[in-house]
Amino acid sequence: MLPEVIVFAVLAIILFSLRKYILFEKTVKWGFTFEKSGRAVSVAYKTFTGSEFYIFTFKKGAELTLSYEVTVEEGELTIEWNDGRRIIWSKTLNESGQGTFTAVAASRIHGINLVGDTTKGSCRVEFSEKKN
Repeated sequence: MLPEVIVFAVLAIILFSLRKYILFEKTVKWGFTFEKSGRAVSVAYKTFTGSEFYIFTFKKGAELTLSYEVTVEEGELTIEWNDGRRIIWSKTLNESGQGTFTAVAASRIHGINLVGDTTKGSCRVEFSEKKN
């Protein structure tokens, strides 16, 4: 009994002292649906707060064009495109919009991070690849 109490006390002290370094992110997904294919992801939500991450793979050196179409009824949505090392492109929308961005793939694995801030609406992100 005594060793369990000591272990619990030590863990409690460690967690208490590290509390400022631990980030708790509240995620709310109500009416959240998504569909991911090889080159695209479509998301719809009645309420979304938090983040969702989707992974895509491409040939290194390929020219990639990201196309997005976002419907924002309320709140705001941020789309981040990264290659695992750095953010290639980021856009925050608080109203509906669409657009494109082109970059050359420096690595094979890429990710799309959707960050919602009390948002309602839908989003579609699609990649097209031009092989070199």
